[in-house]
Amino acid sequence: MLPAATWGEEDFVRANGERRIRLYSKFYDAPGDAKPDWWIVSQLAQRLGFDGYDWKNSNEVCEESSRFSRGNRKAYHMIKVAAHKEGKTLHEKLREMGTTGIQGPTFYNYKTGELTGSVRLHDTEMTPEMIEAEGRTQGANMVNKKMTHFNSQTGKINIQKHPWSLFSDYWEWMSPKKDELWHTNGRINEIWQSGFDDVQRRSYIARRWPENWTEIHPDDAKARGIESGDKILLYSDRVPHFRQTIKGVRCQPWRAKRRLVDPSSREAALFSRRALRQRENKVGLRTRRPVIGSQVRSSNELAKLLRSAW
Repeated sequence: MLPAATWGEEDFVRANGERRIRLYSKFYDAPGDAKPDWWIVSQLAQRLGFDGYDWKNSNEVCEESSRFSRGNRKAYHMIKVAAHKEGKTLHEKLREMGTTGIQGPTFYNYKTGELTGSVRLHDTEMTPEMIEAEGRTQGANMVNKKMTHFNSQTGKINIQKHPWSLFSDYWEWMSPKKDELWHTNGRINEIWQSGFDDVQRRSYIARRWPENWTEIHPDDAKARGIESGDKILLYSDRVPHFRQTIKGVRCQPWRAKRRLVDPSSREAALFSRRALRQRENKVGLRTRRPVIGSQVRSSNELAKLLRSAW
């Protein structure tokens, strides 16, 4: 309910699926009166009478939070330690690493001044002697079981065998038949993972990509007489669907045969919200007002707390 800046409108740190920690630098000012999330939280907390929320920038938030990451699979506290040893901030240290960043958990050798990341976890070939030689037992470094073992009781990975019969029928059904091809949705940042791109920059996206595009292997394209720049139609008479669920797009079997709804489209979002509302109405859920401390405040009251800050 408060105008918050999105990514690209403030410096922030993010870790991806391979635990790679990177600094995402600000490249554009937030529109209108929008402010970064940390600033909103800071102003709200101070007006409620809490101490310790006097951050000046996003780097201070990141540095304060770093100690709580110790022992985590994406621990980044030692980046701050290394940065301060060099007279830098955590953000400055990460900016030097560029888009490569560093993989967590991170470790700092106090003797050599070397900052290292972790390419892999559960490395059973890493010995206590190797850990000590790399300085991982020094100072604020934290080494735990996940570095050399899995989190099972034995420390070994727990691989469960499932009968192929559970999946063989579906695999047979979904495998391409005759001249069919598997088609998956591609992901590029301009059209995925950002409501800002999808909504605020719709006209820009429409100009850059007036129509949806697809990529196809040259051999498959040649066999079908398709050349670069051709307009093609993608369709399927066999569309898998969910039943009795609100995940993704809910549709009846007969509708699946009539048309395919893009899961990332506005129409799909409307379907999901409608299904969620229907479910809430069935179980009698009621909207609750946010509780802060021992007081119950309405959304309007919370907004008033911050009105003077802007």
